[in-house]
Amino acid sequence: MTDELVTTIEFLRSALNPFHGGRKVKMPEPDVNKATFSISGTCNMNPGSRLLNCAAATSSTTHKPTAYKKDSTSRLVLSIDLGTTSIKIALVDSITKKPLKTAAQVTKADIESQIGLDGCEQNPVQILHVLHQCISTFDKEHLSRVVCLAITGQMHGVMLWRSEETSKKELSSFGSSSHKWNKQEPSQLITWRDQRCKTKFLACLPPADSHLRLATGHGCATLFWMARHQRDFLKRFDCAGTIMDYLVSLLCGLTHPVMSPQIAASWGYFNTENVSWNSGIS
Repeated sequence: MTDELVTTIEFLRSALNPFHGGRKVKMPEPDVNKATFSISGTCNMNPGSRLLNCAAATSSTTHKPTAYKKDSTSRLVLSIDLGTTSIKIALVDSITKKPLKTAAQVTKADIESQIGLDGCEQNPVQILHVLHQCISTFDKEHLSRVVCLAITGQMHGVMLWRSEETSKKELSSFGSSSHKWNKQEPSQLITWRDQRCKTKFLACLPPADSHLRLATGHGCATLFWMARHQRDFLKRFDCAGTIMDYLVSLLCGLTHPVMSPQIAASWGYFNTENVSWNSGIS
């Protein structure tokens, strides 16, 4: 599984590196106060306590790298949907808004949970592997015309990883023969279908300042459950986010990713009116 993760991410980075007309483009540094990357990001977590320190996007949710533009008709957007059961991708003309190429594939990523039938979990490496397969159906000429990524996917879910796993070199060096990927593995993806947070447990959690009612399967509820029942497991990681956030962090080499307000709201404990996480939660 580790080798599969390495192969998949290196392929994606190589396929999507921003080389246009022989000009190298350096990715801007992430800003946790702005929506720097596409519909994604993450939530930095203190695994030693039940207090979550999260950074959310506050404006646009699409990252458009500054790249050399050969001509206006050659610019394509690669759209990626990491769904619960399948991956769907499309190459869309940025001018006409019409799809040029599409691909879809069932992920078959469900795995057995250690907590039994209440757990609903997926293998994130398998999801990225299927994404690899979908993108492989597009020819290199079309991929070379990609100037923007749009990433969406299943909401509410949560997975964990270490920041050093995703913070690897600037994009201009991706795909080089000298690049060696760190083989630290992420956790499983606990999806929105998860049923581990029972009504009694949810009632014991701090009240949320949010327009949405907290429910089982929501990211923050799942993290609270893990803080109570799997604290040692939590201590292995320092980042949490959705599968989309993880993908963007990998592709962009982020140490402090961001999360869109839509995804943040789906996790719970997020106020969409002032675009901020609830503070002082313990």
